[in-house]
Amino acid sequence: MPVLSKAYWTGKTFDETTFTPFLSNGAYKIASIDPGRRIVYERVKDYWAADILPNKGHYNFDRVIYDFYRDDSVAFESFKAGDLNLRREWDAGLWKNGYDFPGLKQGKAVKEAIKHGRPDRVRGFIYNTRREPFKDVRVRQALGLVFDFEWVNANLYHGLYSRINSYFPGTYLAAQNTPPQPVNATPEDKRANLRAADALLKDAGWVVKNGIRINEKTGKPLTFEIMLDDPSNEKIALSFVRSLKRLGISPRVRVLDSAAFLRNMNGYDFDMTLYYWMSTLSPGTEQYLYWSCEAADTPSRWNHAGICDKNIDLLSKSIASAKSRDELVEKVRTLDSALMAGHYMIPLYYNPTDFVAYWKPLAHPETTPIYGTVLETWWMNAP
Repeated sequence: MPVLSKAYWTGKTFDETTFTPFLSNGAYKIASIDPGRRIVYERVKDYWAADILPNKGHYNFDRVIYDFYRDDSVAFESFKAGDLNLRREWDAGLWKNGYDFPGLKQGKAVKEAIKHGRPDRVRGFIYNTRREPFKDVRVRQALGLVFDFEWVNANLYHGLYSRINSYFPGTYLAAQNTPPQPVNATPEDKRANLRAADALLKDAGWVVKNGIRINEKTGKPLTFEIMLDDPSNEKIALSFVRSLKRLGISPRVRVLDSAAFLRNMNGYDFDMTLYYWMSTLSPGTEQYLYWSCEAADTPSRWNHAGICDKNIDLLSKSIASAKSRDELVEKVRTLDSALMAGHYMIPLYYNPTDFVAYWKPLAHPETTPIYGTVLETWWMNAP
C-alpha cells in the first residue's frame, strides 16, 4: 500500500496529472520522465524497508527503465536488436515462430516459458441465461459439445494453450472432480459429440426440419447472436459457427466498438458473448458479485451469465466468511464444481506459463513464485 506525504500534497490537487516526481515510500523513486517515450526509476539507497523479510532478494537494480512504444512490432524489433533487456510476450504465434533472431541462436538471449500457479482469465463463450434458448441447460450443454477447441488451439494458437476446465484454472482452488471438457480431436470424436448434442437438443424440444434446427412447438429457428469486442476474436467465433451449422444452427457474429460493447454488457443486452471473469488465490466478496441472484438482476455487475441458483448463491456468499484457509479452499472448490456443472459458458483456453525473453546477463531465481514471474527479484550478473 503506498503511503504518501501529507506535507507534500497539502495545497495540491491530488487527482491532477503531473510530471513532477513526488515523494513516496517505495523502493524506487522517479528519476526522469520523457512523456510518451520513457520513464526512469532509481533505487532509493536508504529505503526504509530494504531489510524486512518480505523484501529479501527484491529490488536488485539501481535503475529500471521503461520505454513506451505505440507499435508492438517496433518494440519487438527493438528487443531483438538488444535495445531492451526483457520482453513479456502475449502473442502465441509470435512466440512460436518469431523468436529466431541471431542473439537467441548464439545463446546471448534466452526464451523461457515459466510456469505459474495463479488464476488466469476465465475466458469463454458466455451464455446469457436470462434469455431463451439458454435458460435450458440442455441447450447450453449441447452447444458446448461441438466447440472444436483442438482445432482452435492447433490452428490459431499453435497448440500452446490449455483448455479451461475450472473457474480457477491451473490452481489448487479448482474442483478436483470436474469431468473433462469434450474432445473433438478426431472425426470419431466429432461424430459422437454431434450425436450427443442432437439428442440433448431434441430432448429440449429443438428438432431439425429441412436442415434447420427449429422449436418443435413454435416452429421458430434456434438462432442467436455472438457479441464480440475485438475483431481478433472473430476467428474463434466463426470456427464455432461452422461447428454449430452441422447441428442446423446458424448464429450471427457481431463486433462492437468498446463503448457499445460495455453498454450492452452492463445492461446484459446480449445472447452470447466472448468475455471473461478474473479471480485471485484469495477469493472473497467479488464471488457474490460474479454469481449471485442479486448480481444477476443488478445492472453493471459481473454476473454476465445471469446465474441464479440457490446453491451457488449460498456458496458465493459464504466464501468471504470462511474461518480458515482450508475452509476457504473447500468452499471455493464446491462453488467451482457447481458452476462447471451448470454449463454457463463454453470454456476456452488459458496459458499456464509466462512467455518471457531476455538478454544475458539478466537472470532470475530458479524457484518461481506461485503468482509467476516477479521482475523485482531478478538481477544482472557480471558480464
